[in-house]
Amino acid sequence: MAHRTSESPRRVGYSRTQSTSPPRVPEQRAQSKSPPRLSGHRAQSQSPPRIGFHRTQSRSPPKLKEQRAESKSPPRLAEDRAQSASPPRTTGHHRPRGPRVPQSADSQRMQKSGRTGGNHRRATPTPSQRTAPTEFDLHAACYMGNMAAVRRLLSQDQSDINRVGGLWDMTPVVTAALQGHRDMVELLVSRGADVSLVDVYCDNILHYACVGGDRTTVEFVLSLDAVDVNSRGGVGRTPVMAAALGGHRDVVELLVSRGADVSLVDHDGDNILHVACEGGDRTTVEFVLSLDAVDVNSRDGGGWTPVMAAARGGHRDVVELLVSRGADVSLVDVYGDNILHVACEGGDRTTVEFVLSLDAVDVNDRNNKGQTAADVARRWGHRQLSDLLVSRGTQ
Repeated sequence: MAHRTSESPRRVGYSRTQSTSPPRVPEQRAQSKSPPRLSGHRAQSQSPPRIGFHRTQSRSPPKLKEQRAESKSPPRLAEDRAQSASPPRTTGHHRPRGPRVPQSADSQRMQKSGRTGGNHRRATPTPSQRTAPTEFDLHAACYMGNMAAVRRLLSQDQSDINRVGGLWDMTPVVTAALQGHRDMVELLVSRGADVSLVDVYCDNILHYACVGGDRTTVEFVLSLDAVDVNSRGGVGRTPVMAAALGGHRDVVELLVSRGADVSLVDHDGDNILHVACEGGDRTTVEFVLSLDAVDVNSRDGGGWTPVMAAARGGHRDVVELLVSRGADVSLVDVYGDNILHVACEGGDRTTVEFVLSLDAVDVNDRNNKGQTAADVARRWGHRQLSDLLVSRGTQ
């Protein structure tokens, strides 16, 4: 896994204005002045969901206040952002993977080989300077699960049911699938919604349904037989990887029973165990391990093992589980970082203390840049961790 150096692009909201809050359908505007919140971990943030939505932490250390002030770009008009902002990635990674090309040569070769389930048509916005207010309402109604509003808008026959728009540049049916509104997905399909469309990163409705994690919605999408269960999205992620990263163990189990290949790796060399460990849900990791399809010490393109991914995320219980299943905590990645380095980067004290208790790495081990784990902790602003390591003998 390589180091990420750039931040996710700013997204343009429903109304293409400075606000990123989604619009409300007319019936609900008067009832509430606060935007709807996503459930679970998404309730804390209005940033776009991703198939790798947990992988949002940059491996570049935080900038100083002065540096942030100097690097801040001047504000742009909403229209400028609408033209230049790239759509949200559902397969982001917390470390750099190189340039993202929506339709790379690798992606084309994989599609021709059949691993993506065939050539898909890409969902593209209808040519227009601004999305019509009717489409605003349809996307917002699908986002909030307002079935009555969706039925009313469809009955007016004024909305393009396959139009890309809304907060995350999706079609309405994909928005409904992401939110787990199974009945709404069924209604939209019955009215002509095209579930074979993919976004610019080749993520389809099954990828997004797996991010949402609602099993009944995923079952319905699978029943349509419109997308391959092993289809590849951004960074080569499959739907089962998306579910594993989100910690949706029941969805992972469902996809495996429907033929999901858990031995596949993405373009960065990560397998399902890597992404499940990064997601940090212990029950999901236990299920993946029970499949005996990947090596507990498997390495990705950057030399990271699954236990390193868990340590970086601060998932102490997952680290403990992997160690009990034979994870080798003495390994280092291509940058010379060991598990103590990456745990200090993540900043979770309980994880660092557990790694120290294993007595498998020297606190004075240095990576390729000559940094100890304490140096890494200080670099990331985790002063208490660096003090802990000094008390354990770091020179």
